[in-house]
Amino acid sequence: MNDWWMPVLLIAALLWFTRHRWMTWFSSINFGEPPHQPGERFQDYDAARKRRQERDEVDRILEKIAASGMSSLSAKEKSLLEQASKREKRNS
Repeated sequence: MNDWWMPVLLIAALLWFTRHRWMTWFSSINFGEPPHQPGERFQDYDAARKRRQERDEVDRILEKIAASGMSSLSAKEKSLLEQASKREKRNS
């Protein structure tokens, strides 16, 4: 009755010595693509940060217009304001 551990030890040894075969079999199984690409979450954060920076820049330009008028804007600021306006029209 005290020899119950002998079959357990035999099975454990068998699994230990065949672990390479099991590992290759499990690694060959294709479980499909993950639901998201690696780093996708960080790309969303980067996109949100970029939108926030653009919004802050547009706010700065609008404050400049309120203080000094349209004639005080540079060509780069005017084009940025125009692009933001087109983007807002498209999104609404």
